[in-house]
Amino acid sequence: MNRRQYIVPAISVLVLSLTTACADPMIGEWEASQMSSDGQTTTLPYSYTYSNYTYTMSFHMSVEKDLTGNFTILYTTATGSADPTPYEYNYGLTATQTDKGAYDISLPDMPLELGCTLDKKVLTCADKDTSSDLQLTFDKQ
Repeated sequence: MNRRQYIVPAISVLVLSLTTACADPMIGEWEASQMSSDGQTTTLPYSYTYSNYTYTMSFHMSVEKDLTGNFTILYTTATGSADPTPYEYNYGLTATQTDKGAYDISLPDMPLELGCTLDKKVLTCADKDTSSDLQLTFDKQ
């Protein structure tokens, strides 16, 4: 093998390692695992059954390379043995890195602004509105 044959694979490995090493850890799919509000903590997805009626709720977040994406609220309702009826509400989001492992996530159509900290694959968020004590914990999928 001549020298030129070694250079192309070496450059390919270098470029691949640089692009994956620089990827923002916020990018990807996130599923809410816990919600806290008004002193109550709930494991998600949340399911409630009363008599013949069942209600389930979950939150999902998808963040793209440009730190924009979607925040989705999923509800299902069911009565008796009938098939569940799904409801899906999608809101655009913008994430901004404010410090190492810290992000602000804005959902202008709700309106909601979350201050979040990222620890490996767990994102812990709190409503930036001081009149609210809403907190959400997301796990990276």
